[in-house]
Amino acid sequence: MSRHRRRRFARLRRTLRRTFAAWDRFGAAIRKQVDESRGDAPLERVEDGWSGALGGNCPVQGYGLVDGLPWYFRARGDHWSFSVAFAADGDPVLVTFGEADGFAIDEDYGEWPDAGWMQYREAWGFIERGIREFRASREAAAATLGEGT
Repeated sequence: MSRHRRRRFARLRRTLRRTFAAWDRFGAAIRKQVDESRGDAPLERVEDGWSGALGGNCPVQGYGLVDGLPWYFRARGDHWSFSVAFAADGDPVLVTFGEADGFAIDEDYGEWPDAGWMQYREAWGFIERGIREFRASREAAAATLGEGT
């Protein structure tokens, strides 16, 4: 290899190293910003009778079990939704879109694309609310059935 080619190759290697180092710093800064935006909210939770996990941006999504039934949370654009399938092997995503039986909440949230950047601690609050409302609806249905006998 000629001296000229070796120099060009060495310059190219230095440029690539600097470029990759810059991308690494950029990625670290983005990861730090995303982590800080999440506050002190955990990615996974196990509570009384329910458990679940959260992740992502645009949409923020969560899934888990409540009283042995699968639930699904999604925040994207300008709304959020929470659904629970009525069967243990059911798909709460289908419930969200009205294609299966279950419990569902769908509410507006800010302006587009605010919901997709929702902080996890706020998402957990909506999930907890959805679980409370789901359990209340089951109790009300059970009471109604009890009155009819």
